[in-house]
Amino acid sequence: MSNAILPDFPGITIDVQRSAEWNTVIKEAWSGAETRVAQRTWPVWLYSLKIDVLRADVDEINALEAFFNSRAGAWDSFLFRDPENAHVTDQQFGVCDGVATVFQLSRAVGTWIEPVWAPASTPAPVIKHNGTPLVLGTDYSLGANGRVLLASARPSGVLSWTGDYFMRVRFADDKLQLQRICAGLWKVGKVELRSEVYPT
Repeated sequence: MSNAILPDFPGITIDVQRSAEWNTVIKEAWSGAETRVAQRTWPVWLYSLKIDVLRADVDEINALEAFFNSRAGAWDSFLFRDPENAHVTDQQFGVCDGVATVFQLSRAVGTWIEPVWAPASTPAPVIKHNGTPLVLGTDYSLGANGRVLLASARPSGVLSWTGDYFMRVRFADDKLQLQRICAGLWKVGKVELRSEVYPT
């Protein structure tokens, strides 16, 4: 599991497609009645990136190839910044009860709430209790996979956070196909990414 971030390519437009994937087992009786069992608690997010132009003279093509090969294709996961879903402001993620000290960061997608597994560390997320900022290292610490560990249980109140986050993904395929379109310019048909889901 790598914390490497998929590089940005300045001046290059990247067309991003995103879809949510669930896994439902459906059994149909002779009568037509169905029994459905959800196999996942959270969706897997699928990304398709279309990169029209990569320039050889500024090492964009080399940067993408090196990143892909350093991950050994689909083997190693990495961090990807969704261009539209990468920041929250005062997002509620927990309710204190005077007992609990471990809380999972989350994000809202419309009315849907799901965990944030990979918050950005720079700058560090701002955590608040009832609107009052807490001090990182004194009042709380950040655990693995987006968990907030309070130094001590807080009285009743709401925990919220502001900050950036990434999607933890892997390449969906072990093959990266590049096409030379003219001297010094290359394009990538599609780069497919698949998010990782952690148990909570």
